[in-house]
Amino acid sequence: MSRSRLSPRALILCVLLLAGCQPSARHGMVVDPETGLQFGSMVSGSLTLDSSLLKDRRLKIKLRNTSGDPAFDLSEFQKVLEEAYAAQGYEIVQEGDFGVLLDVNVVYSGQATQSMALEYGLLGAGGGLATGYYATGEAPGRDANTAIGAVSGAGIGAILGSYVTDETFAAVSMISVAIPRSKKEARESDIYFNESRRRIKEQERRVLRQYRYKYDMQAAVYAGGGNVDQSDIAEAVRKRLYRIAANIM
Repeated sequence: MSRSRLSPRALILCVLLLAGCQPSARHGMVVDPETGLQFGSMVSGSLTLDSSLLKDRRLKIKLRNTSGDPAFDLSEFQKVLEEAYAAQGYEIVQEGDFGVLLDVNVVYSGQATQSMALEYGLLGAGGGLATGYYATGEAPGRDANTAIGAVSGAGIGAILGSYVTDETFAAVSMISVAIPRSKKEARESDIYFNESRRRIKEQERRVLRQYRYKYDMQAAVYAGGGNVDQSDIAEAVRKRLYRIAANIM
């Protein structure tokens, strides 16, 4: 009984052919081994907030979709976030008072194009690398659209240069985490005197509660792939954005 053996040249050729069938990452992108989709994501900053450090752990989650994409299922998004943050020790509340507010607004959901990338600060002057990085959250006069990291900007440039528009998708959201001032801090007193300047009464009135602390971030997810439906890419992008928002603090 004889065994057939591949020559070294044939073996190398087989290895190269197999390697060519596997999707390769471009510019630091993440490849889904099952679909071959190239994924990228970027967040303008990082926030460390632990529920054990908070006196009031009641968390209110507010979701908005101003992108105009009707396929964005906010009820599913809400469920993902509530389960994730409940597991972190937060008490999820729907109405009434709260100790922390998580506000997520999906501002773009659609094809990844040069114009949308520039509009939301995902590309810099070079067409691939972003030029600015703003993540302190301490300069309210700055535009959150400029908040992006230089290295991450190469990713969406790779997608725009590698796939046709119908094979790309992107979602951008603005995320705010805020802690309100206490009710005691949101009260003011008016003191009344008579003609002899004797104090006669003190009347308390409520004023608009402001935030003691507010941090704004931008999160973007984008993907591209060949020979796939855009609906499949869009769903994968939305799921990835869900996971990012569920771990933003």
